[in-house]
Amino acid sequence: MNIKNGLLTLAAISTFGLVVDQNQIQVHADGVPRVTGGQAGLPRMDVVDVSSNNGYLSTNDFQIMKNNGVRGIIVKLTEGTYYRNPYASSQVNNARAVGLKVSAYHYSTFNNQNSARSEANFFADYANQLGFNSSDLMVNDLEDSSTTGGDVSGNSWAFNDQLKNRGFTNGALYTYTSYKNNNGLNTWFLANDHIWMAAYPYYPSINSLWNSQYGMWQWSSNAGFGGISGTFDVSIDYSGIASQLLNGYVYDGSQGHDGYRWYDNGQLGNGKRWYAGTYYWFSNGERIDNSWQSDATGTYYTGADGRSYQGLQTIGNAQYYFGSDFTLQKNQYVTVNGRQYYVNAQG
Repeated sequence: MNIKNGLLTLAAISTFGLVVDQNQIQVHADGVPRVTGGQAGLPRMDVVDVSSNNGYLSTNDFQIMKNNGVRGIIVKLTEGTYYRNPYASSQVNNARAVGLKVSAYHYSTFNNQNSARSEANFFADYANQLGFNSSDLMVNDLEDSSTTGGDVSGNSWAFNDQLKNRGFTNGALYTYTSYKNNNGLNTWFLANDHIWMAAYPYYPSINSLWNSQYGMWQWSSNAGFGGISGTFDVSIDYSGIASQLLNGYVYDGSQGHDGYRWYDNGQLGNGKRWYAGTYYWFSNGERIDNSWQSDATGTYYTGADGRSYQGLQTIGNAQYYFGSDFTLQKNQYVTVNGRQYYVNAQG
Protein backbone atom coordinates (compact mmCIF):
# COMPACT_ATOMS: atom_id res chain seq x y z
CA MET A 1 0.00 0.00 0.00
CA ASN A 2 1.31 3.50 0.72
CA ILE A 3 3.44 2.91 3.80
CA LYS A 4 6.49 4.62 2.38
CA ASN A 5 6.92 6.96 5.31
CA GLY A 6 5.97 4.44 7.97
CA LEU A 7 8.57 2.75 10.13
CA LEU A 8 8.44 -1.03 10.09
CA THR A 9 10.31 -3.68 12.04
CA LEU A 10 13.43 -5.17 10.48
CA ALA A 11 16.29 -7.18 11.92
CA ALA A 12 19.53 -5.18 11.95
CA ILE A 13 22.63 -4.05 13.84
CA SER A 14 23.11 -0.37 14.54
CA THR A 15 25.68 1.60 12.58
CA PHE A 16 27.50 2.32 15.84
CA GLY A 17 28.29 -1.37 16.25
CA LEU A 18 25.87 -1.94 19.12
CA VAL A 19 23.75 -5.07 18.89
CA VAL A 20 20.13 -4.16 19.42
CA ASP A 21 16.94 -6.16 19.88
CA GLN A 22 16.07 -7.39 16.38
CA ASN A 23 12.35 -6.97 17.10
CA GLN A 24 12.68 -3.28 18.03
CA ILE A 25 15.02 -1.67 15.49
CA GLN A 26 13.02 0.45 13.04
CA VAL A 27 13.88 1.32 9.43
CA HIS A 28 12.03 2.84 6.51
CA ALA A 29 9.91 0.51 4.37
CA ASP A 30 11.98 1.54 1.34
CA GLY A 31 14.73 -0.73 2.67
CA VAL A 32 12.70 -3.92 2.23
CA PRO A 33 14.65 -6.44 0.07
CA ARG A 34 13.32 -7.71 -3.26
CA VAL A 35 11.46 -11.05 -3.32
CA THR A 36 10.09 -12.97 -6.29
CA GLY A 37 7.00 -15.10 -6.84
CA GLY A 38 7.94 -18.77 -6.76
CA GLN A 39 11.02 -18.14 -4.62
CA ALA A 40 11.45 -21.05 -2.19
CA GLY A 41 11.38 -20.56 1.56
CA LEU A 42 9.25 -17.41 1.64
CA PRO A 43 5.89 -16.91 3.37
CA ARG A 44 2.97 -17.61 1.06
CA MET A 45 1.97 -14.94 -1.43
CA ASP A 46 -1.75 -15.57 -0.97
CA VAL A 47 -2.85 -12.03 -1.74
CA VAL A 48 -1.54 -9.15 -3.87
CA ASP A 49 -2.92 -5.63 -3.43
CA VAL A 50 -2.81 -3.30 -6.43
CA SER A 51 -3.47 0.36 -7.14
CA SER A 52 -3.04 2.84 -9.97
CA ASN A 53 0.71 2.62 -9.27
CA ASN A 54 0.58 -0.82 -10.91
CA GLY A 55 -1.19 0.52 -14.00
CA TYR A 56 -3.03 -1.75 -16.42
CA LEU A 57 -2.74 -5.44 -15.55
CA SER A 58 -3.87 -7.96 -18.15
CA THR A 59 -5.52 -11.31 -17.60
CA ASN A 60 -2.15 -12.87 -18.45
CA ASP A 61 -0.51 -10.84 -15.67
CA PHE A 62 -3.05 -12.10 -13.14
CA GLN A 63 -2.68 -15.65 -14.46
CA ILE A 64 1.08 -15.43 -13.82
CA MET A 65 0.34 -14.37 -10.25
CA LYS A 66 -2.12 -17.25 -9.88
CA ASN A 67 0.48 -19.69 -11.22
CA ASN A 68 2.79 -18.48 -8.45
CA GLY A 69 0.31 -19.26 -5.69
CA VAL A 70 -1.66 -15.99 -5.51
CA ARG A 71 -5.33 -16.65 -4.79
CA GLY A 72 -6.69 -13.19 -4.06
CA ILE A 73 -6.36 -9.61 -5.33
CA ILE A 74 -7.27 -6.49 -3.35
CA VAL A 75 -7.78 -3.43 -5.55
CA LYS A 76 -7.53 0.16 -4.35
CA LEU A 77 -10.76 1.84 -5.41
CA THR A 78 -10.74 5.22 -3.72
CA GLU A 79 -8.91 7.73 -1.52
CA GLY A 80 -10.56 10.34 0.68
CA THR A 81 -13.58 11.74 -1.16
CA TYR A 82 -11.56 13.08 -4.09
CA TYR A 83 -9.90 10.18 -5.93
CA ARG A 84 -10.95 7.08 -7.85
CA ASN A 85 -8.39 4.62 -9.20
CA PRO A 86 -8.75 4.93 -13.02
CA TYR A 87 -7.42 1.40 -13.51
CA ALA A 88 -9.76 -0.18 -10.95
CA SER A 89 -12.31 -1.49 -13.45
CA SER A 90 -9.76 -3.35 -15.59
CA GLN A 91 -7.86 -4.60 -12.53
CA VAL A 92 -11.04 -5.95 -10.95
CA ASN A 93 -12.44 -7.51 -14.11
CA ASN A 94 -9.19 -9.08 -15.32
CA ALA A 95 -8.45 -10.61 -11.91
CA ARG A 96 -11.98 -12.02 -11.73
CA ALA A 97 -11.62 -13.40 -15.28
CA VAL A 98 -8.85 -15.79 -14.24
CA GLY A 99 -10.72 -17.00 -11.15
CA LEU A 100 -9.03 -14.93 -8.46
CA LYS A 101 -11.04 -13.73 -5.49
CA VAL A 102 -11.24 -9.92 -5.67
CA SER A 103 -11.64 -7.53 -2.74
CA ALA A 104 -11.41 -3.74 -2.44
CA TYR A 105 -9.66 -1.16 -0.28
CA HIS A 106 -10.03 2.55 0.44
CA TYR A 107 -7.11 4.79 1.42
CA SER A 108 -8.50 6.75 4.36
CA THR A 109 -7.86 10.41 5.21
CA PHE A 110 -10.75 11.03 7.65
CA ASN A 111 -10.19 12.56 11.11
CA ASN A 112 -13.71 12.55 12.56
CA GLN A 113 -16.81 10.40 12.34
CA ASN A 114 -18.60 12.60 9.82
CA SER A 115 -15.70 12.53 7.37
CA ALA A 116 -15.32 8.80 7.99
CA ARG A 117 -18.90 8.20 6.95
CA SER A 118 -18.49 10.45 3.90
CA GLU A 119 -15.45 8.45 2.80
CA ALA A 120 -17.28 5.17 3.36
CA ASN A 121 -20.07 6.41 1.09
CA PHE A 122 -17.57 7.47 -1.58
CA PHE A 123 -15.97 3.99 -1.38
CA ALA A 124 -19.33 2.21 -1.47
CA ASP A 125 -20.53 4.21 -4.50
CA TYR A 126 -17.55 3.13 -6.60
CA ALA A 127 -17.71 -0.46 -5.30
CA ASN A 128 -21.34 -0.66 -6.42
CA GLN A 129 -20.41 0.71 -9.82
CA LEU A 130 -17.71 -1.97 -10.21
CA GLY A 131 -20.00 -4.83 -9.27
CA PHE A 132 -18.91 -5.63 -5.73
CA ASN A 133 -21.54 -7.34 -3.61
CA SER A 134 -22.48 -7.32 0.06
CA SER A 135 -20.22 -10.25 1.00
CA ASP A 136 -17.05 -8.96 -0.71
CA LEU A 137 -14.23 -7.86 1.57
CA MET A 138 -14.07 -4.05 1.92
CA VAL A 139 -10.92 -2.73 3.62
CA ASN A 140 -10.26 0.52 5.46
CA ASP A 141 -6.58 1.31 4.76
CA LEU A 142 -5.66 3.22 7.92
CA GLU A 143 -2.11 4.57 7.73
CA ASP A 144 -2.12 8.21 6.62
CA SER A 145 -0.93 10.80 9.14
CA SER A 146 -4.09 12.84 8.53
CA THR A 147 -6.10 10.13 10.34
CA THR A 148 -4.12 10.31 13.58
CA GLY A 149 -5.89 13.31 15.08
CA GLY A 150 -8.91 12.74 17.30
CA ASP A 151 -10.50 9.41 18.11
CA VAL A 152 -8.93 7.03 15.58
CA SER A 153 -10.83 4.05 17.01
CA GLY A 154 -14.22 5.73 16.97
CA ASN A 155 -13.62 7.17 13.51
CA SER A 156 -12.65 3.75 12.18
CA TRP A 157 -15.77 2.23 13.73
CA ALA A 158 -17.90 4.91 12.00
CA PHE A 159 -16.32 4.06 8.63
CA ASN A 160 -17.05 0.37 9.11
CA ASP A 161 -20.56 1.08 10.42
CA GLN A 162 -21.39 3.23 7.38
CA LEU A 163 -20.25 0.46 5.04
CA LYS A 164 -22.71 -1.83 6.83
CA ASN A 165 -25.43 0.79 6.38
CA ARG A 166 -24.64 0.70 2.66
CA GLY A 167 -24.99 -3.10 2.59
CA PHE A 168 -21.32 -4.08 2.74
CA THR A 169 -21.18 -6.36 5.75
CA ASN A 170 -17.67 -7.80 5.33
CA GLY A 171 -15.46 -4.94 6.53
CA ALA A 172 -11.79 -5.19 7.45
CA LEU A 173 -9.01 -2.85 8.57
CA TYR A 174 -5.43 -2.56 7.32
CA THR A 175 -2.73 -0.87 9.37
CA TYR A 176 0.78 -1.41 10.69
CA THR A 177 2.17 -2.11 14.11
CA SER A 178 3.53 1.31 15.05
CA TYR A 179 0.36 3.08 13.86
CA LYS A 180 -1.77 0.84 16.05
CA ASN A 181 0.49 1.24 19.09
CA ASN A 182 1.24 4.95 18.75
CA ASN A 183 -2.38 5.96 18.22
CA GLY A 184 -4.04 3.60 20.68
CA LEU A 185 -6.09 2.05 17.90
CA ASN A 186 -8.74 -0.25 19.38
CA THR A 187 -10.34 -2.57 16.82
CA TRP A 188 -13.09 -3.88 19.11
CA PHE A 189 -15.65 -3.57 16.30
CA LEU A 190 -13.84 -6.16 14.16
CA ALA A 191 -12.73 -9.70 14.90
CA ASN A 192 -8.97 -10.27 14.74
CA ASP A 193 -9.45 -12.36 11.61
CA HIS A 194 -10.53 -9.14 9.86
CA ILE A 195 -7.39 -7.22 10.78
CA TRP A 196 -4.68 -6.99 8.13
CA MET A 197 -1.34 -6.08 9.67
CA ALA A 198 1.79 -4.90 7.83
CA ALA A 199 5.34 -5.57 9.06
CA TYR A 200 8.31 -6.33 6.82
CA PRO A 201 11.10 -8.66 8.02
CA TYR A 202 14.48 -8.17 6.40
CA TYR A 203 14.78 -11.94 5.96
CA PRO A 204 11.22 -13.21 5.37
CA SER A 205 10.85 -16.96 5.90
CA ILE A 206 8.03 -19.46 5.86
CA ASN A 207 9.54 -20.78 9.10
CA SER A 208 9.12 -17.43 10.86
CA LEU A 209 5.59 -16.14 10.36
CA TRP A 210 4.54 -12.91 12.05
CA ASN A 211 1.14 -11.52 13.09
CA SER A 212 -0.59 -14.89 12.93
CA GLN A 213 -3.09 -13.65 15.53
CA TYR A 214 -4.62 -11.55 12.73
CA GLY A 215 -6.40 -12.48 9.54
CA MET A 216 -3.63 -11.38 7.19
CA TRP A 217 -0.03 -10.27 7.33
CA GLN A 218 1.43 -8.07 4.60
CA TRP A 219 5.06 -9.15 4.73
CA SER A 220 6.63 -7.39 1.75
CA SER A 221 6.12 -4.24 -0.31
CA ASN A 222 8.84 -5.18 -2.79
CA ALA A 223 7.70 -8.33 -4.60
CA GLY A 224 8.00 -9.13 -8.28
CA PHE A 225 6.67 -11.80 -10.62
CA GLY A 226 8.59 -13.07 -13.63
CA GLY A 227 6.87 -11.83 -16.78
CA ILE A 228 5.17 -8.84 -15.09
CA SER A 229 6.78 -5.42 -14.78
CA GLY A 230 6.52 -3.50 -11.55
CA THR A 231 6.54 -3.99 -7.81
CA PHE A 232 3.76 -5.43 -5.67
CA ASP A 233 2.71 -5.77 -2.03
CA VAL A 234 2.16 -9.38 -0.95
CA SER A 235 0.41 -10.91 2.05
CA ILE A 236 -0.21 -14.27 3.67
CA ASP A 237 -3.91 -14.79 4.35
CA TYR A 238 -4.18 -16.83 7.55
CA SER A 239 -7.97 -16.83 7.76
CA GLY A 240 -8.99 -16.88 4.10
CA ILE A 241 -10.71 -13.48 4.23
CA ALA A 242 -9.31 -12.32 0.89
CA SER A 243 -8.56 -15.64 -0.79
CA GLN A 244 -9.86 -19.17 -0.93
CA LEU A 245 -8.42 -21.29 1.89
CA LEU A 246 -5.79 -23.73 0.72
CA ASN A 247 -6.95 -27.30 0.27
CA GLY A 248 -5.04 -30.36 -0.88
CA TYR A 249 -1.45 -30.68 -2.05
CA VAL A 250 -0.69 -27.14 -3.17
CA TYR A 251 2.22 -24.79 -3.73
CA ASP A 252 2.98 -22.53 -0.78
CA GLY A 253 6.68 -21.73 -1.31
CA SER A 254 7.95 -24.07 1.43
CA GLN A 255 11.44 -25.53 1.37
CA GLY A 256 10.59 -29.19 0.81
CA HIS A 257 9.25 -31.00 -2.25
CA ASP A 258 9.40 -28.07 -4.67
CA GLY A 259 7.39 -25.82 -2.39
CA TYR A 260 4.30 -28.03 -1.98
CA ARG A 261 2.50 -28.97 1.23
CA TRP A 262 -0.87 -30.48 2.19
CA TYR A 263 -3.63 -28.24 3.56
CA ASP A 264 -7.07 -28.97 4.99
CA ASN A 265 -9.14 -25.77 4.88
CA GLY A 266 -6.08 -23.61 5.45
CA GLN A 267 -4.54 -25.83 8.13
CA LEU A 268 -1.45 -27.94 7.55
CA GLY A 269 -2.53 -31.58 7.31
CA ASN A 270 -1.34 -34.68 9.14
CA GLY A 271 -1.67 -38.37 8.36
CA LYS A 272 -2.90 -40.20 5.28
CA ARG A 273 -4.42 -38.35 2.32
CA TRP A 274 -5.65 -39.61 -1.06
CA TYR A 275 -4.05 -37.74 -3.95
CA ALA A 276 -3.33 -38.49 -7.64
CA GLY A 277 -4.40 -42.12 -7.45
CA THR A 278 -2.60 -43.19 -4.29
CA TYR A 279 -2.14 -42.49 -0.60
CA TYR A 280 0.43 -40.02 0.70
CA TRP A 281 1.34 -39.35 4.33
CA PHE A 282 1.98 -35.92 5.80
CA SER A 283 3.41 -34.42 8.96
CA ASN A 284 2.58 -30.75 9.52
CA GLY A 285 1.89 -30.51 5.81
CA GLU A 286 5.24 -31.98 4.75
CA ARG A 287 5.18 -35.14 2.63
CA ILE A 288 6.72 -38.19 4.32
CA ASP A 289 8.87 -40.31 2.00
CA ASN A 290 10.63 -43.71 2.37
CA SER A 291 8.72 -44.58 5.50
CA TRP A 292 6.50 -47.23 7.08
CA GLN A 293 3.14 -45.84 8.11
CA SER A 294 0.11 -47.40 9.82
CA ASP A 295 -3.46 -46.50 10.70
CA ALA A 296 -6.65 -48.37 11.49
CA THR A 297 -6.89 -49.67 7.91
CA GLY A 298 -3.46 -51.30 7.78
CA THR A 299 0.27 -50.79 7.19
CA TYR A 300 1.68 -48.85 4.25
CA TYR A 301 5.07 -47.90 2.84
CA THR A 302 5.72 -44.60 1.06
CA GLY A 303 8.44 -44.50 -1.58
CA ALA A 304 10.93 -41.80 -2.55
CA ASP A 305 8.17 -39.90 -4.39
CA GLY A 306 5.76 -40.16 -1.45
CA ARG A 307 3.44 -42.62 -3.17
CA SER A 308 2.25 -45.67 -1.21
CA TYR A 309 3.52 -48.96 -2.66
CA GLN A 310 1.49 -51.60 -4.44
CA GLY A 311 2.49 -55.13 -5.46
CA LEU A 312 5.79 -56.90 -4.76
CA GLN A 313 8.41 -54.47 -3.47
CA THR A 314 11.97 -54.77 -2.13
CA ILE A 315 12.57 -52.64 0.96
CA GLY A 316 15.99 -52.97 2.51
CA ASN A 317 17.00 -56.61 2.19
CA ALA A 318 13.50 -58.08 2.21
CA GLN A 319 10.54 -58.35 -0.12
CA TYR A 320 7.02 -57.33 0.81
CA TYR A 321 3.68 -57.47 -0.94
CA PHE A 322 1.16 -54.62 -0.92
CA GLY A 323 -2.41 -55.16 -2.08
CA SER A 324 -4.59 -53.17 -4.47
CA ASP A 325 -5.65 -51.07 -1.47
CA PHE A 326 -1.94 -50.27 -0.79
CA THR A 327 -1.89 -52.15 2.53
CA LEU A 328 0.79 -54.67 3.51
CA GLN A 329 -0.51 -58.23 3.00
CA LYS A 330 0.18 -60.92 5.65
CA ASN A 331 -0.42 -64.66 6.22
CA GLN A 332 -1.79 -65.40 2.78
CA TYR A 333 -0.90 -66.51 -0.74
CA VAL A 334 -0.46 -63.86 -3.43
CA THR A 335 0.04 -64.20 -7.17
CA VAL A 336 2.76 -62.23 -8.92
CA ASN A 337 3.28 -62.62 -12.69
CA GLY A 338 1.43 -65.94 -12.66
CA ARG A 339 3.41 -67.37 -9.76
CA GLN A 340 2.09 -67.90 -6.26
CA TYR A 341 3.93 -66.74 -3.12
CA TYR A 342 3.17 -66.95 0.58
CA VAL A 343 3.60 -63.82 2.69
CA ASN A 344 4.18 -64.44 6.38
CA ALA A 345 3.15 -62.59 9.50
CA GLN A 346 5.78 -59.92 8.82
CA GLY A 347 4.46 -59.39 5.31
